[in-house]
Amino acid sequence: MSKLTRTPWGAPDYSQELAPGIVFSGTAGHGGIHLDRTRRRAMPPALRAIPTYAGGPWYEEDCDWALVALAFPDAFEPETVAGAIRTAKRYHAQDLDLDAYLRSETGRRCVARAHGHRFVDNPERVAIDCPDGLTDEQRAVAP
Repeated sequence: MSKLTRTPWGAPDYSQELAPGIVFSGTAGHGGIHLDRTRRRAMPPALRAIPTYAGGPWYEEDCDWALVALAFPDAFEPETVAGAIRTAKRYHAQDLDLDAYLRSETGRRCVARAHGHRFVDNPERVAIDCPDGLTDEQRAVAP
């Protein structure tokens, strides 16, 4: 991991690599996720095209982080991916057709990851076990 010396919010107090090319940095006042060039290019175009608060390869910690979790669900814990789906639904609805995205290959991985192993082992209990804000239609198209 290369050390980040600047963020849109000032000098970082700390940084943590979440996965190769995905680094969270926090400052005294705010923070967010930085994607390196390789990860940014690998991000699905529908997500990469969404304007973010900080711009470019930065995804602030309140709302925009969800786009990174939706793009790379395997880099995050299941509960975090479920939160990303809820956050995107609330804060990026004008920029992203979330239902269509969750039917895409990467979106289907998000749904499966959000449900953890329970989704594969016992799909009929998803609505009971995983109150994640997904619609029945979204659950029906998940792997």
